[in-house]
Amino acid sequence: MTVPKHVLFNLLAVTLISGSFFYASAQCEGYGYKQCVKYLDNEYKSNGQSNSAILSPGETTKVNMVFYKGYDYRIVFCAEEQLGQLAIKVYNTKGRDKGELLFDNSQHENAFHWDFTMKATQRLVIEVSSTPPEGEEELEEGCVTIALGLRNSSQKGFK
Repeated sequence: MTVPKHVLFNLLAVTLISGSFFYASAQCEGYGYKQCVKYLDNEYKSNGQSNSAILSPGETTKVNMVFYKGYDYRIVFCAEEQLGQLAIKVYNTKGRDKGELLFDNSQHENAFHWDFTMKATQRLVIEVSSTPPEGEEELEEGCVTIALGLRNSSQKGFK
């Protein structure tokens, strides 16, 4: 697969910019990329970056990312066990506000990844919440990571 350099550069730039939204700490460095990238397999090319955050159980964080027309994407979500189940929602944007809900993993058997095709370039808001396991007495913070893979779209022709 050949992905144009300008697309990879723009993805890298957006990833770096979005770092201000998604706090990365030394605790998360390496953890997320190693845990998530293996789910990109041979189909999707990693953009080489991941967004990581330290979350406390029950906490929510958001990141804005731009996705480009003509590509298939896989977003993979990984979290340390003490954070429990991840609640993941992806919205398109209406200006600075969240728009239409595009993906909610609770409607997909709590999936930890989402595959989709972009028919138009747009900014998406990714919202991740942790749901601590029931009965946990000591709630520890942990690392959550989003890894992104892409490939040339398999959808051809008029849509």
